[in-house]
Amino acid sequence: MFNAMTKIFAFLGQGPRPRYFAGNGNPAKLSDEELRQDAFEAVRDLIQNTGLNLIKKSYGQGIHGDSGFMHPLPTKVPHHILTLLTIAADGAGIATGGLGAWASTAALAQLRLLYESYALVAWLLDGDEDEQRERGYALTHDAIDLLRRDGTHWEELAKHHPSARALAERYAAAAKTMKQDIDALAASNGTTLGKKPQCKIIMNQYAPDLGAYPAFAALSNAGAHPSALQPVLFYGDTTTGAFVFDFDGKNVERAYWLTQCGECFRKLLDLAATPLGWSDWPSASAQWKSVIDSLRAEAERRYEAVKGTQAL
Repeated sequence: MFNAMTKIFAFLGQGPRPRYFAGNGNPAKLSDEELRQDAFEAVRDLIQNTGLNLIKKSYGQGIHGDSGFMHPLPTKVPHHILTLLTIAADGAGIATGGLGAWASTAALAQLRLLYESYALVAWLLDGDEDEQRERGYALTHDAIDLLRRDGTHWEELAKHHPSARALAERYAAAAKTMKQDIDALAASNGTTLGKKPQCKIIMNQYAPDLGAYPAFAALSNAGAHPSALQPVLFYGDTTTGAFVFDFDGKNVERAYWLTQCGECFRKLLDLAATPLGWSDWPSASAQWKSVIDSLRAEAERRYEAVKGTQAL
């Protein structure tokens, strides 16, 4: 995945580039198109210098799970954070590439992966060591339950297509074994095996600055199933009822969402830095904050002038 993303984005260098602004360092002097392009380049570089290099560095140090749980799922909090960060980098990278290229609702929708990952990491770290261990096991248990539910879909299909029976049995057996092992691991540590909280709860509690659950739900609806809703989110004018499919335009909207993506990703890295041992990240984060904040402030100012007629 990392090699593919590197080829797609053709990322540059290490750390923030010395100059992003065509307007002599003043985003207010940029045209809408220049603002969108500079926002794209800045966030693209941020993902490269964090989402790929830092993540690859952490994976290179080796991932060692609990000896009592010999399955390819994380159980420990740092490993969950690294997994969530990888998912977030994937979603943020797709959103950045898409929004940099055209006005894409599908690309915008990928921010839901970044937003929920941020909220989950904040939730994981909000507690003492015992609480964090309990929450890590809860995420593992949730993944196992997803595997079990996937197996029930194959069971339903097997009623009409018997060839699906073998897959249904494999899923059920794997989920059963994993469930037994995570239960045993939790018992051996004296840990209560809790449940992953509902997305609505963690988004409202840990991500109010991102629009909390209503914004996440809108993004999820845009990315889950084809419907008449998608055009409304990016192309619809709720005042006139018109749809403006300006794929090459919408520069202000794209600049706004690009900078929102960049700031959320930077804050996620701030959360991940201590548990993943990134001692050099705080100073780099401050540099990135300066770059993104200047672009984000200008994008937000211009977005305020146009968003009143838009749904999102």
